[in-house]
Amino acid sequence: PGGAALGDTWTWNGTVWTQHSVAVSPSARRWGKLGYDWANNRVILFGGYDGSAPLGDTWAWNGVAWTKLTPAYFLWPPVPTPRITKGVNRTTHT
Repeated sequence: PGGAALGDTWTWNGTVWTQHSVAVSPSARRWGKLGYDWANNRVILFGGYDGSAPLGDTWAWNGVAWTKLTPAYFLWPPVPTPRITKGVNRTTHT
């Protein structure tokens, strides 16, 4: 259910949508979750569904390129498990 998994990248400037051709990007998916990282001025993509399994990868978009994020070490709480139905929340840690 839910249509085809997509792997294209688009941005909105308030007036017009622009499609971007990028060398490296997340795999095609549907139901991925997006949040904004205010500290680093980038969009964060987590998880989704590729048509056969939930995804647990994390990517950052800085307006020009995608970067796959891999934790350097684990903190509490642990890294989330792959998921397709949960939302994204803002949390401030001090």
